[in-house]
Amino acid sequence: MQANNLADQLCEISTALEDAVAQTYAELPANCAAILLLLRRSSAPSLTHISKQICLSHNATVRLIDWLENGQLVQRMKRNGHQVQVKLTAGGMTKADELAKARRQAAENLLANLNEEQRTVLSKTFTQIMSGTDRLRSFENLASLTAGRS
Repeated sequence: MQANNLADQLCEISTALEDAVAQTYAELPANCAAILLLLRRSSAPSLTHISKQICLSHNATVRLIDWLENGQLVQRMKRNGHQVQVKLTAGGMTKADELAKARRQAAENLLANLNEEQRTVLSKTFTQIMSGTDRLRSFENLASLTAGRS
């Protein structure tokens, strides 16, 4: 029962974060926001890489890239073999930075009542949770960037 409650709590935290940032990208579909944040961390990934990371079909990803390209937030680059690469435009980078800042601020707001010791324990717990995913390396890189911050 406690495990189910814990999973529900984690889902609620995720929803609270999403709700807190939704106003920042209200005009963007959530998957477009995910693409912008991914492109902010990656140097011109392929469409295939993007579709795998956001768990959408190739065709759905192409439609979202079309939408973002029409909004002048991304641009396709020359093909690298059979792969089309995508990168942020200056406007896309600004929007991605706004999204990242809003997400971080929303998370900081949720963590505001925790002292340094509680934050350290939570960080270790998050790292252990992420060890079961293929995103552990990127998670550890993020954790090292914010180590020692309150």
